[in-house]
Amino acid sequence: MNELTLPVGWTEEEDQILIEGKKEGQTYKEMGETLGRTALSVRGRWLRLKNMEDEFSEETFSGEDINHMTLSFPPGRIITLEKLLEAGKVDLDVWEVERYIINKWEVGRKGETKNLVWDKGSKTGYSRDSGQINVEPLFQVKVWLLRKVPIAIEPVVQPVILKIKKSKTARARKSNPDFKTALIIPDLQVGFERNLETNELNPFHDRDFLSVTLALAKDMQPNNITLVGDNMDLSEWSDKFIRSPEFYFTTQPAINELSWWLAQFRLVCPDAEMYYIEGNHENRMEKSIVTHMAAAYHLRPANEKVRIPAMSIPHLLNLEALDIKWVGGYPDGTVWLNDGVRCVHGDKARSVAGGSAKAILESSEVSVVFGHIHRTEVVTRTRHTREGASVIMAMCPGCGCRLDGSVPGNTLSQNWSQGLAKIYYNAYTYNSMSLIDVQGGKIVHGGKLYESNVDIKEINRVIGQRALTI
Repeated sequence: MNELTLPVGWTEEEDQILIEGKKEGQTYKEMGETLGRTALSVRGRWLRLKNMEDEFSEETFSGEDINHMTLSFPPGRIITLEKLLEAGKVDLDVWEVERYIINKWEVGRKGETKNLVWDKGSKTGYSRDSGQINVEPLFQVKVWLLRKVPIAIEPVVQPVILKIKKSKTARARKSNPDFKTALIIPDLQVGFERNLETNELNPFHDRDFLSVTLALAKDMQPNNITLVGDNMDLSEWSDKFIRSPEFYFTTQPAINELSWWLAQFRLVCPDAEMYYIEGNHENRMEKSIVTHMAAAYHLRPANEKVRIPAMSIPHLLNLEALDIKWVGGYPDGTVWLNDGVRCVHGDKARSVAGGSAKAILESSEVSVVFGHIHRTEVVTRTRHTREGASVIMAMCPGCGCRLDGSVPGNTLSQNWSQGLAKIYYNAYTYNSMSLIDVQGGKIVHGGKLYESNVDIKEINRVIGQRALTI
């Protein structure tokens, strides 16, 4: 772009007189007489002004593309943004000002005293230096314009237009007899704390959790229901903690209520295989007998066909009558769903979130579902074998006890959570494990909401004592 400037010596008023005289049809000589200049000087000035007007209209626009434009004017009469946009005939419905600058500086020239007379092309008179410097400001305005509605620049990126044809895909069967479903129930901690003044029993277990789990099991009809241990709290059998009098004589109502809940699961899922894995809390009874009542260790009734010790969890809960298989031998008790997944109670507890599942997975070559830590954890590991890559998982679904600090040793700041595990498995190694979240006595599963509906009167009748309504 050419940078054009006005010759020093011509003022804006003189330019305006020249322009008006040209419009009126005056000759260069006539305008020269008016301005005190020669006809040749006036003609040169007019051609200069006309040239500047042409250059402004043709060359003062530039831009990177059709959506961006730069407009400027040589130093001179345009001194504001508005004047520049007007002179450039910018359509503000099409363009918007992105940014602009206005530069200003000053120039000086010698002052002159003139007394010149033109007569038939000859000049007489004088022109003297006044000894003064005349200072005049000059301006340059430049603006960057942006098109309000951009014009697409080739090549235009456009969405793909698909003509969809039905193709062959993998078939999904609504029911597959090769696959089974397991529902894993963690740490119920059934037990009570007795109010010594009112004799009321405050439960550690969450009856709302049990109620919604029962409703889910009824709809799901799993092939396998496995309780992964610590379903009884047995706080009065503990040697680890001081046994407060509030825990005395609470074992019997705990046995009564847990047996009642187990019977409810058997009633709604009559065909399911049910397993009860011994946890460290159930193991408290055997340890206490060995420590304090060795003579009672493994005593069995003489008239029973199944030789189950009289003072044992499976006998006291009457698991045989409920067709529930007891899996003892804590911490080694295991229920294998297939060759690729096993259920245990667990004996590793790490304070760091995910640490327990990680520790279990590091020592296992198959997927593991466990309890014990009362919080939801899922960790995966990819095994690379000759047959290819396979993913194994360690999962704790959480717990089924109360989260409000009622459980002995628990505080409101414990990182506990309630949940269940659902596992699809076949007869070999394939399995698909997922968590089912339980919150506030509610479960959302398969697009359906399950809510608690506890029959507290029936439960109070079963445990045989007055209990708090929880």
